[in-house]
Order: sequence, then C-alpha cells, then structure tokens
Amino acid sequence: MKEEFYKKWMISVGKPRHPLTREEAKKLHDEQEMYAVVFKEGETPKFVVEMQFRTWYCTVLHLDENRREKIIEAYSEMYDMYDKTGVGIPKGIENQIFLRNRQEKYFDKEGWISFLFETSGKYDKVYHSWSGGEYREADQGIEHVDKLIKDKPEFGDYWALLPEEGLS
Repeated sequence: MKEEFYKKWMISVGKPRHPLTREEAKKLHDEQEMYAVVFKEGETPKFVVEMQFRTWYCTVLHLDENRREKIIEAYSEMYDMYDKTGVGIPKGIENQIFLRNRQEKYFDKEGWISFLFETSGKYDKVYHSWSGGEYREADQGIEHVDKLIKDKPEFGDYWALLPEEGLS
C-alpha cells in the first residue's frame, strides 16, 4: 500500500486536494498544521488519515469502493480526556491519543451508528437514520479501554491507526 500526502481530503467528493511533497507534509506535521495522508491500493484510496491537531488530533477514514467513508474514527489527545486542572490525570499520557468517536455508515441500509467513548469504559451508542431520526441506547460498558488508546503517530508512521486486516 502506498501513501500520498495532500493538504486536505474532500469528503463530499471523495478526493484529495492540493498534493504535497513528503517534506512539505513533514513541515506541516512539525508545525501541527492540518494535512492528509491517503493510503492507496493501486490507484484506489482505501484509508485517509487526517492530521488535525486541534479539535480532533487525527481522524481515520475507512473508504468503500466508491471513496465514501464507511467508518470514521476520531482521536483526541489523552490529556484532553481529563480535567485540565490536573486532577485525576494519569502519568505518561502526554504522547497518547484516545478513540473518542467512531461512526459506522451503512449506505445499503437505513443509516449509521455512532459511538462516543469515555476513558471510564462507558460509551454512548446512537443509531442515526438517513431520514434524520435517531435512537439512543443507554450507556454500556466495554471490557478493554486500552484497545482505544494509541501512541501519537510520528510523521510517516501512521500504520498503528489502520486496521491490520486492511493492510494485507
């Protein structure tokens, strides 16, 4: 799978915009400015990692054959998940990100499901209808919160954000 760098990924049309050299992308990464990394199988984009550094640290788009995002995973910095006064902040989290939000879209069905995860292991699951309705489930527990925590990606090393089965 090859990677290409761009200034942004345009979700509405499923295409990247403004190609960047590796050096230009590295400079944006070092300055914590937005850029996108597109992972292609042949000429077909399969995943997009959008490095944002602000509201979301990064977002991973899993694309279908039509370049539509079938799964969107948004990561926050672990530090953002805790009280900024320092109360209850675990040590050693400054270089970690947390899968805060995951959306799974079903274009052949009625809509999509979104999950909003908490570091406590609780999550909020919402079913969204393409017609605008939503159904919310009660908070539920998950067993392994550590699966939602990843190290912040260094420039050029985004592989830990991608699913293993997608890399074969």
